[in-house]
Amino acid sequence: KHPAAVAGRSAPAMGDAGDDKLRRLTAHENLALGTVTGVVEQVATQPLVFWKNAAQQGTAFSLNPAVVYRGTFASCLNMSALTGLQFLGTGFFQRMLAGDAGNKMTWGQEVGAAFLGGAASGPACCIL
Repeated sequence: KHPAAVAGRSAPAMGDAGDDKLRRLTAHENLALGTVTGVVEQVATQPLVFWKNAAQQGTAFSLNPAVVYRGTFASCLNMSALTGLQFLGTGFFQRMLAGDAGNKMTWGQEVGAAFLGGAASGPACCIL
């Protein structure tokens, strides 16, 4: 059960700003969370990217981790930096659009903040 329901209050709806702990993160916490998320995403999808590229280039299919995960460190540096910037930017734009973390965000504000956070990372994407 949700803690609010145990306390006798109704549980907040999914996506309700009153229960959105991610909106309460500081800029440094957003950056750290995005960086870790980028590393996890890259490690999880590296085999898929390798196999896709192998199929496109007509090279042999491999399950050897030493081959499949070749270049992962550089990819993790790239993805963690970009995802960290995107989380940082999205948190910044959430505060700009909705103010205090206790304020409920509309769907449009959430999408707008996510779009602007991604767009703000664009210059870094071009460099990296």
